[in-house]
Amino acid sequence: HAHAYTVHPDSKALITMVANSYANAGDYPQALSLLEKYDDAGFRINRLYIECLRHQRIDDARMQAEAAALPGPVESQAVTGLIRLANLGLEDRCRISTAAYLRLLDRALALPVRSTSAQKLLMYKAHYLHRDGDLEAAVAALEQGYRHRQENPVPLFLVVEWLLDAGQRERARRQFQRAVSVAHASGRDYSEFTGSIEKRFAQPVN
Repeated sequence: HAHAYTVHPDSKALITMVANSYANAGDYPQALSLLEKYDDAGFRINRLYIECLRHQRIDDARMQAEAAALPGPVESQAVTGLIRLANLGLEDRCRISTAAYLRLLDRALALPVRSTSAQKLLMYKAHYLHRDGDLEAAVAALEQGYRHRQENPVPLFLVVEWLLDAGQRERARRQFQRAVSVAHASGRDYSEFTGSIEKRFAQPVN
């Protein structure tokens, strides 16, 4: 990345990669300095990620400001930044309130965004809702994500896992049959998902 950046110093993708490398090494000032070159959504979201990494917290007001300023269409670098930010919160590496992060996500999802990206963002929305104990809202977000790419059963498999966690075996079984049907129609190998879930169904109910 560093060599490619010297050859293509104006590439937004390479600037972001090099900036994140600096941030991961703890050189936050240099990382943020690189991201000052452009003022677009991808760079602003990645600055938010680096600030979160640096301070282990992001104020709700800061998140709200980014949500209000986010323009469309939402390009891949902004989506990647949103996902990196989400992972910091889910891994407890940065304190992010669910409400603040979901406002930012909902703003992105209200703008033009590729279906593949929308599905990914909705899956992260579901994770935040599930983390806060709102199973039904999390399931609804996964269903919405599935509708963006109906050849991909992964959101449905996640629904099954969470329903099993909640002790809703019959509802989980119906969703599993649906997910397996989608998986077979896709022609792709989802045996890792089906195998682990089948083992869970085979376990005796306590």
